[in-house]
Amino acid sequence: MTRTYELPRVWYLVRDFDRGRDFYKRLLGFDETFVDWDDKWSKLENGPMRIALAEGEPTMGSGGGGGRCPRHQVGGAAAA
Repeated sequence: MTRTYELPRVWYLVRDFDRGRDFYKRLLGFDETFVDWDDKWSKLENGPMRIALAEGEPTMGSGGGGGRCPRHQVGGAAAA
């Protein structure tokens, strides 16, 4: 039996949402699959790589990354 699974989505916080989207789409070749204009976050894909961008102040947490992500779509399900 073959198992299929999705790779996790990596979240990136960007200071300027429009410039961040432009960078990943135009320069790195990502396709945008979803945009939430009200909360300023989007989903992008390039082959098997799946990322999400959200406007916010990039932060460093334990382990070298971190920060907040929008209250929507955490783990593929709506979060309260």
